[in-house]
Order: sequence, then structure tokens, then C-alpha cells
Amino acid sequence: KPLIKKWGLPVPVQQGLGSVIPERFIVGAFNANNVRKRWDILLEGFGMFASVARNTTLLIKVPSLLPSKDKNGLTQCAEYNLNELIKQTKIKYNLDEQSIIAIEGEVTTPELNELYNCCNVGLTTTSGEGFGLTPCEMALCNVPQIVPDYSSFTELFQDTKGLMPVDKYP
Repeated sequence: KPLIKKWGLPVPVQQGLGSVIPERFIVGAFNANNVRKRWDILLEGFGMFASVARNTTLLIKVPSLLPSKDKNGLTQCAEYNLNELIKQTKIKYNLDEQSIIAIEGEVTTPELNELYNCCNVGLTTTSGEGFGLTPCEMALCNVPQIVPDYSSFTELFQDTKGLMPVDKYP
């Protein structure tokens, strides 16, 4: 698959009709770079997981790894410097270069479909969500999802084992 090589992903082995079994266990996290998406929690949790479950890759897809700036150089909304968070996570948990792969920018629909299908599981840690399109799209590709137990996720994923309990705030 040329797109997988384009982004430096581990090359998967095709087995059956569309089923992808990668050399590594791939966790997909596809979201905007916004603080309500809780990339800090996601990276911390993945770091803990990957430190004991080697041969694991977190595949991040975001529009931008850096906070966006307006024409005056001011940050437009609350965003993370994901480059720095990724670097800190790799150092803290002694993770290899293939453990976190980040793709930023626009991708075509066929590319997005291929990226979804490279994942063994999708992970979302958002603390504020309307509908949650990405987990639904990944689930339609038969990729199991781990999502917070609130908002639309409670209804959409109620018959799955992928709902994470979350702290409720008044």
C-alpha cells in the first residue's frame, strides 16, 4: 500500500476481505487540535499502555500539530503544541520512533479510509463533543472504538464495550 509507506506506517499484511493485520497494534486518534479533545490525557494514557504493550503505534491525524495563529501572531483558540506533547510522551515512557506517528493537514477521502482501516482500535478522549463523526466513520470501517460515556457516544456506542466512564461535572 503506497499511502502507508508515504506516512511511515508499519506495512500491514492483507488477510481476507479488507481485514488488515499490521506488524504493530495501531491505535487511531483522529481529531482536531483543540483542548476539549484532551490530547494530553490521550497521550498520557497511550504512553502508559505502550510502555507495557510494545509494538504499539498511536496514529494521530490532525489538521495541525501546532496552535494556529492569527495575522498578529496570537493563538486563535485553545490548542496544544502536539509536537511537544508527543516528544515529552516518547521521552517519559521511553517509546521508539514508530510508537507515535502524527499526520497533519488535509487528506483525501480514499486516504482517510485507508488510514482508518490501518487501525486496530480508535480512541477518543474528548471532553466536549457534539455528534462525534470520526468514531462513527471508523466504526463503519469495522474498527472498534473506545469513547467517553457521554454525549452522543452514550447512545451511538451503547451496545459496545468501548464506553469509558468519565467524571461528570455540574
